[in-house]
Amino acid sequence: MDEIIAKAHELGEKIAASDAMRRLVAAKDAYDADTELGALLREYETDRQLLGEQFSKEEQDAAVVTSLREKLEELTGKIFANKHYTDFTSAQKDVNDIMAKVNAEISSA
Repeated sequence: MDEIIAKAHELGEKIAASDAMRRLVAAKDAYDADTELGALLREYETDRQLLGEQFSKEEQDAAVVTSLREKLEELTGKIFANKHYTDFTSAQKDVNDIMAKVNAEISSA
């Protein structure tokens, strides 16, 4: 059992030192430092919650729902156009792909 844990630790170190993980860390740092992106994400979450509150009401205000949907669509476009957001999600996908391959190897052994 100790050998298995040691191999898992070694694998973890190799993953942590990989180019994909270094890209993810750098992309996350840039993502976190982007104050404009942070403001967009907070605004999006606030409006998403407001839209959810409208839907939980017995009678929704159609004008409010339409306005919130349009605003969320606009914010989504701005967020998806942000380089730090796209770099982070791309780097995250790359690391997730590596982890999926590792898990597939373990499962097929």
